[in-house]
Amino acid sequence: RDWSSDVCSSDLFRAPERGVLLRVFDHLELRTAHFRRDHCNGFHRFGADLAGGLVENAAEAQVIGMVGDELQKLGDRISSIGDLLTEKITKPIVDFAKSAVEVTKDFDVSMSNVSAISGATGDDLLLLRDKALEMAASTKYSASEVADAFGYMALAGWSPEEMLAGIEPILSLSAASGEALAGISDIVTDGLSAFQMGAEEAERFANVLAAASASSNTDVAMLGEAFKQVAPVAGAMGYSIEDVATVLGLMAN
Repeated sequence: RDWSSDVCSSDLFRAPERGVLLRVFDHLELRTAHFRRDHCNGFHRFGADLAGGLVENAAEAQVIGMVGDELQKLGDRISSIGDLLTEKITKPIVDFAKSAVEVTKDFDVSMSNVSAISGATGDDLLLLRDKALEMAASTKYSASEVADAFGYMALAGWSPEEMLAGIEPILSLSAASGEALAGISDIVTDGLSAFQMGAEEAERFANVLAAASASSNTDVAMLGEAFKQVAPVAGAMGYSIEDVATVLGLMAN
C-alpha cells in the first residue's frame, strides 16, 4: 500500500493516470489479501499439520525404535537360548550318537574277529552276539570287551557253547581283580589248556585265582603269568591248579 501511494504521487503520472493506478493497486491489494486469507492460512495450517505430523512420526519413530530395541534384545536372548540348547542338549546328543556309532562299529569288528577265529556263523554267532549284549547290559563291561574275551576263548580252541558257558566266571574274576577282561580271558584259557582242563572248569579256575590273590602278596595278573610258566610242567606231573596256586602264593609272600 505504501509502495503504491509513493508511485502514484510521483511526477511521472498525471492525475487521471494516478487514479487508474490507485484502483489497480487497490484491486491487487484486495486480491493479495484474499490470497493470504485463502492460501497462506492454508499453508500455515499445512505447516502446522506437517509439524504435528513430524512430531507424531517422531514419537512413533521413538516407539518403533524402543520396540526394535526390545526385539533385538529378544533376538539376542533367543540366540543365547539357542546357543545354550546347542551346547547343553544338541551337542551332547550328537556326541552321544557319534559315540554310539563308534561303539557299535567296534563291537561289530570284535564279533567279526570271533567269527574268523572260531568259525562260528549263523545261529552260533548270533548266540554269542546276544550273550555279549546281555553281559554288557548286566555288568560294567561293554559288548566290545565281552566280544574281545570271546576272541581269546576262540584262540584257545573253545567252541561257541564253551564260550557261552565260560564267559560269566571270567567276567566275575575280571571285576574282582580289576584287571582287563581280555587279559583275564587270556589267563584263564591258557591255564586251563596247560592243565588240559575243559571250558566247564572255567569257574573253578577263576575261583582258585581269586582266592590265591586275596590271601597272598600277589594279584591275578602276576598269578596268571606264573601259571603260564609252570602250568605245562605242573600239569604233566599231575599237580592240580589248587596245588600250583598255593605254591605260587607262598612264593609271592
